[in-house]
Amino acid sequence: MTGVVEFFLVLAVLLVLFRSSSGSCRITRNFLSSVKLKCRTMVDILGRLQEAFGPSISDAASIFASGVSTADGVYGDRYSGLRAQLLDPKATLHRPLPCSNASAAALQLYGPTSRSERQREAMRETDREIRERDLYHVKRFPIVEFPPPGKRNFQDICVKCDPSVQSASIDHAFANMGIRNALLVDTRGTHNSYFTRTFCYLARVGQLKKYEYKRIYSSVLSDDNVVKAIEEAANMEAEDRKACCGKSPDEETFKIILEKHRKRAVKILGDMSSKLSDFMLRVKGWLLYKVLPSFLSSVVVHCGQVEVLKQASKRGLPMIILPLHRSHLDYILLSFILLDNEIKCPIVAAGDNLRIPFFGAWLRRLGAFFIRRKMHPEQGRRDVIYRTVLHSYMIESLRAGHNMEFFIEGGRTRTGKPCLPKGGLLSVIIEAYLDGVIEDALLVPCSLNYERLVDGNFVREQLGRPKIPESFFSAVKAIWSVITSHYGMIRMDFGAPYSVKELMNAYHLRTGKVLNASVVSEIHKTITSNSGIHQAPSSTSLYGTDVVAEERRHAVESIARHVIYDCARVTAYVSTNVVAFLLLNEFRRGVPIIQLADAVERLKERLRMRGRDVGFTGDSLDIVNHAVNLLGPGLVVKEMNSSKEIIVHPVTILPNVIELAYYSHCLLPVFALDSAIMRALGSLLAEEKHQRSDPCRCYVVSREDLVDRTLEFCDILQYEAVWNRPCYPIENLIEDHIDYLVEDGFLTLVSNDKPEAEESTDEVYAKKMATYFEESDDSQEDSRKSAYVRDETKYEVCFDSANEKREWLTNVIWRVWGPILDMYIATLQALARCLVKNELLESEVIKQSLSEMKFHLEAKIATSGESISTDTVRAALRLFEKWDILDHYSQSGIRLLYLTERYDDVEAMKVIYKRLDRFRNEVPVEWNSPCPSRSNTPSPMPLGPDGASPSG
Repeated sequence: MTGVVEFFLVLAVLLVLFRSSSGSCRITRNFLSSVKLKCRTMVDILGRLQEAFGPSISDAASIFASGVSTADGVYGDRYSGLRAQLLDPKATLHRPLPCSNASAAALQLYGPTSRSERQREAMRETDREIRERDLYHVKRFPIVEFPPPGKRNFQDICVKCDPSVQSASIDHAFANMGIRNALLVDTRGTHNSYFTRTFCYLARVGQLKKYEYKRIYSSVLSDDNVVKAIEEAANMEAEDRKACCGKSPDEETFKIILEKHRKRAVKILGDMSSKLSDFMLRVKGWLLYKVLPSFLSSVVVHCGQVEVLKQASKRGLPMIILPLHRSHLDYILLSFILLDNEIKCPIVAAGDNLRIPFFGAWLRRLGAFFIRRKMHPEQGRRDVIYRTVLHSYMIESLRAGHNMEFFIEGGRTRTGKPCLPKGGLLSVIIEAYLDGVIEDALLVPCSLNYERLVDGNFVREQLGRPKIPESFFSAVKAIWSVITSHYGMIRMDFGAPYSVKELMNAYHLRTGKVLNASVVSEIHKTITSNSGIHQAPSSTSLYGTDVVAEERRHAVESIARHVIYDCARVTAYVSTNVVAFLLLNEFRRGVPIIQLADAVERLKERLRMRGRDVGFTGDSLDIVNHAVNLLGPGLVVKEMNSSKEIIVHPVTILPNVIELAYYSHCLLPVFALDSAIMRALGSLLAEEKHQRSDPCRCYVVSREDLVDRTLEFCDILQYEAVWNRPCYPIENLIEDHIDYLVEDGFLTLVSNDKPEAEESTDEVYAKKMATYFEESDDSQEDSRKSAYVRDETKYEVCFDSANEKREWLTNVIWRVWGPILDMYIATLQALARCLVKNELLESEVIKQSLSEMKFHLEAKIATSGESISTDTVRAALRLFEKWDILDHYSQSGIRLLYLTERYDDVEAMKVIYKRLDRFRNEVPVEWNSPCPSRSNTPSPMPLGPDGASPSG
């Protein structure tokens, strides 16, 4: 009888707590956060009641378990064990550590897509377990605490280029702030009232800090450079009329010409300029609070990263936000996050293709200024008015104190991996600093990652079809499609802000080049006397065509590549990235879902060991199911085999596999250099096998050969990835990765026959770093050559035992670059088939290359359908032009390609083919395989799709 009374007493207390907690600890309009707060409170009280009542509270525990079951899928690792502990008779009741509401609420929710379905599924699961069990016990033990959650990656820091970022970014108080869901509004502050609770979103945007955004329209038109550009354009037109008619226009006619160009400058500025409005930003904020939850589960940011931005904004310097570009939603979400955290919103460079009715005007009010997608010259000459107006508009914006945002890749990535930078707009920022227009500026790397891409996919463009231009009706259709679908989570990360001043100082120390305007003439003399080479002026530069501008372009490119590398480093990878990567590179033929879940857990640990963050948490099986549901049956298929086991298959047919590869390629920067080393090692082992007649299980490679061969592979794919920061030589980075392979046991150091001359690893590393930190002289020699210390260390690679890390490297990492390399080889073969003794338009060459790749897939010469990519073909053509294999004529934006004289025959092209094809040689996959699976003999160049031989 006493036990029954105690049970109802405990039940009454829990019910009171459950009802009261919704009023005192409420996250407005969010059921899941409310459940989490109730669970925290009740678990703590239940622990105290356990000490007082003992096992008699077991029935109360069973009732409370139904509430915890809802939190299992919501809060991942931190709460996933609560339910099991309450239902297990031998479990110990734990009390969770206090955690911030924002961090816990931002964790990813896995399961059915709609909120009501999630609740019903949780209740059904609880009912099933209650029916299966007749008795629930909670064993009496001293209350213990949960271990703290794993520390997330905070910000990737390069103190070589900007020592000032170290103190702020390594602040542990910032690093331990955790993450939060920006779509949740906390109304428990000092302004808590009925209005705040009822109209929380409206109250939130009304409480935000107000900023003044100055208009710079008149100052741009009155700028001396704009006035001179108008006069220059008028003079050029007058000269054209003189050449056509034989006489110069009179004074009255010249005034008419001058007025025409002035009106054109006014029109260009009107079409370009932003009308950023604080009121419209607040309207946008309220609208996004209402609309985004309809198709997104969360927009997650790291609180510490945002706090670093807040501290940086207090320095009074313009902030230049440089995100990777994946979706049209990028600039809207970035401004929303900055607005939500009371950081001054930037003006945003947007392509003029977005200047469509209604939406263009709305974007302009939100800070967009519209620029041309391409800066090609018009009618054979540079458009001086447009370039000068754009340059002056950006300079005046910086002078007025505006923050600025533009996408350093140019357009959206079509492949999923970061694109190489385009430094046109960044050059204006660097120029403004070097010319003393601004004291300094802060460059902020940024990355947004989507569990499911909101813009759809780029399969059509990757197959060589033309892009469909944006229009009002296409925008309305796309918006309707988005808000009626589910896209999971978006994760946004910010890197450490870099000072332009410090970056330029680091560039000066690294290269010995001083680029300040006060020493322009001295640099000109030095360059002319040292090189004696006059470089052709660039028609795509925004800031000039002289030799000094060429030197500045090198500095801009160096900084731009640094930013791209940091953006990739700070990216947090989401569930669809991980699942797609594993399915395409490790389980291409399908895998049981339990095994896939284990592989996800291992890959998550590998990412964390490399200092990368992941944007998900929870049980790996839930993560896999969530990712598979988001990707959909068009990309990933779940089937049940005869053993009642669920098998997950990637859809590897065209064009579906191209879209799946988009999500997989997001992880490519993580394993890019490892894959390059494995490709280089495979080619070296194949050469050694070809030279040896006896069966072999072990091979010996020298460190120097491995580094050189890896450098050669990186040179082939130089337009596919930013391999290293410019401040850290790629040779040293390759050696670092080789050292990791030695530590993992994949490579074994071969003992030296001369021990007296042997150097330890520490000594070699010390010499390498000492050479790297030496002060550079005034010579023009590449700093990489002086930074790299060669040695004759040799390593042995044996395949006589099984090793999980070895299989990961040979089975998975080796495959990462395979599809892209196959497309390069197919492009080369298309050139040999179509361009020998011939000329073709670039667009036609791209079509022929894609056709060649399709033929390779049909003939089983290549096996990866994701190889087909117009972006990869264009990168291959750029490489072959740099290697002097290709050349082109260009007129009015049309390029006519032809082979150079040296390579205008099939035999010469076969030499290049062999250079590429040897990197197809595999490292032995199975440990009992006596030799590499392929010989080093290049396969013959296959016939083309039309049946013609490469020679035509």
